[in-house]
Amino acid sequence: GEEGSGDNGENGDGEEGSGDNGENGDGEEDSDKKDEAEELNDDEEETGEVIVGDFTVSGGEQGTDYKFEGNTLIIIGSAPLVIKNTAETGFTTNNIHIGDDEHTEVTANVTLAGVRIQNTATNDSPFNIMGTDKTCYLTLAEGSVNTLNASKLFSAALHCGKNSTVVIDGSGTLNAYGGSSCSGIGSGFNEIAGKLVFNGGTINAHAFRYETT
Repeated sequence: GEEGSGDNGENGDGEEGSGDNGENGDGEEDSDKKDEAEELNDDEEETGEVIVGDFTVSGGEQGTDYKFEGNTLIIIGSAPLVIKNTAETGFTTNNIHIGDDEHTEVTANVTLAGVRIQNTATNDSPFNIMGTDKTCYLTLAEGSVNTLNASKLFSAALHCGKNSTVVIDGSGTLNAYGGSSCSGIGSGFNEIAGKLVFNGGTINAHAFRYETT
């Protein structure tokens, strides 16, 4: 009569599965996981950092100021946001959009603090100011090196088309490598660029740097 004597213990001698909801353990493991999840949530609340895709975002509110869909971090609000790659080294194929079809008039305030994007999974610009009537105030964080590489794509590294504006400032570095027939910063193929304002930062922009290997 000892087998299965735990509350929900189908397979065991009474000790296994003796936790209140423990079919395959004593419930302590579930409790530990819950504690770890709560600690992670507490850390996010303390630091204000949220991991979305391959990026870590500080500031704003997910769902209101930004969202992540597929492989793309989409900025949809005006709250100041700090974005960096979660991994300290290497590149991501995730990319960043300013606005989308639902959010056609966006004024974004973005700081890049170590963003490295290369040859995006969506085959468009690593940093894409979508459509028209968008403005992006882009700050390069002090000491940061940010690289936008579209060298195997047919797109600009930082796309800003007609009737949109990008204002770049800060003291960090931005490397921008455009793809075939495209600029490093500005327009894509057969397109008129928007308004480009450079107020600060070290900027290395290379147009039409298409690579096949």
